[in-house]
Amino acid sequence: MKVMKFSVVSPVVIQDLQEDHTGVLLKVSDPVIDGYHATVKAESTITTLSKSQNKHSRLYTKAMPLDEELTKEIEAGTANSRDDVIDARKIWCFGPNTTGPNLLVNVTKGVQYLNKIKDSCIAAFHGKIIPTCHRVCYAACLLATPGLQEPVYLGTSRSPRNFTGRAGMPDMFTIKAYLPVMESFGFNSDLCSQTAGQAFPQKFVRGICMRKGLQRTCECQ
Repeated sequence: MKVMKFSVVSPVVIQDLQEDHTGVLLKVSDPVIDGYHATVKAESTITTLSKSQNKHSRLYTKAMPLDEELTKEIEAGTANSRDDVIDARKIWCFGPNTTGPNLLVNVTKGVQYLNKIKDSCIAAFHGKIIPTCHRVCYAACLLATPGLQEPVYLGTSRSPRNFTGRAGMPDMFTIKAYLPVMESFGFNSDLCSQTAGQAFPQKFVRGICMRKGLQRTCECQ
């Protein structure tokens, strides 16, 4: 029996690979870097449409970013729906893994038989390849200024004045800078070797950085 090793976190992907594609046992390891996430930064420019294979169902969707404060409340488990019970009932599910700060919301009015497709839409939102809903959600995200979030450190280090090349600096000063987690391996040893051990890191705080090409907009807590 062949054993293949992947660094994948989604159980849905592993199940599909094992049962539908490879037919072999897969050994799954934890990812080296965890924290990369796709996101959207604006509302979809148009409403997307997808039809079921039998043409009996049509799905219309739009993607839009959540308020940052609400996102943090959902992640912390402190979000309260009592202020607007009617709108809260329109939420079909959270994601990923039923608890994350992503929402699938039903905003239809007067549409019948939605319960017949609700489970399929929820499954597609959680990563299962349900073609009709998967396509329309994917298209909506592409039309909503998609972005990539990556994990970063906000690093603090102490360094002597002679490494700045600037006069008037104190003998020792503090430098703060963002360091992508992917590029942090070996940072301590590189810093020490480049400064003959005179500069050293003091503190790293984990955060999230929004990437747009090579440009980064970062936030650390």
